[in-house]
Amino acid sequence: MDVTITRSIVRWATVLGGTGLACGFIGPMVFAPEANQGPMLGLFITGPGGAVLGAFVGGLVQAFEVGAAAAKRALQLGAAALAAVTLYAAIPKPHYVADLVHGELRGCTPPGQLRGAAVKRLEEFAAAHPPLRNPVDWGSAVDRTLSQDRGVVVEVQLAWSRRLYRAEARWNLGLRQADPWVFDNRTVSYFVDYAGGNCAAFPAGTRLPLRVVNRTGTWPPDGVAEMLNLSAAAPPDAGEAGLAEPPLAR
Repeated sequence: MDVTITRSIVRWATVLGGTGLACGFIGPMVFAPEANQGPMLGLFITGPGGAVLGAFVGGLVQAFEVGAAAAKRALQLGAAALAAVTLYAAIPKPHYVADLVHGELRGCTPPGQLRGAAVKRLEEFAAAHPPLRNPVDWGSAVDRTLSQDRGVVVEVQLAWSRRLYRAEARWNLGLRQADPWVFDNRTVSYFVDYAGGNCAAFPAGTRLPLRVVNRTGTWPPDGVAEMLNLSAAAPPDAGEAGLAEPPLAR
């Protein structure tokens, strides 16, 4: 191979590889020091990727006989673009927390009335999965959990829903954000325990916002919500109250 071509490939591979390595190494530590991946973005992705990309582009630059000044300018722009893309990729995306919903209560049921269906579902689920290290008598487990966890199952006719996120970047860590409200016409049952095990606290016709955490499909289950295969709902936190107001209430 021509020495000039080799130098072009090495130059581009070195510059873009070094740019990807440096930005991918430092970016996560600057933008999200609490993140687990740390500098791995630069070590395993953007560093090697930048080197491969640089070698490819360097070969093209030489093959098309790009002038020295233009090649230098292209290398600078390429390094700047790679740095920008890498640093943007290092910014942690918001973390999904829960769903915010607003609707009307349609009914309330003590969870004990759902015991039979819950035990049957758990036994069928256990039979279809590898045995647990410690065998469980699901009838006794459900009874024990029902006696310890006070709550009720409410049926809600939804009107609006949106997804709630927690920001993870250094400059807005912990800030709550939400997707736009969407019209939602589902009827959904939730397990709620913030008012004890008393259905009198949930009269039909009451309109209210709820913060919903998905508890369905968890195995092995822990707690009433998971044993009943229901999402758990509670009032929005104080910092989420504004985000929980439906469009028509503003």
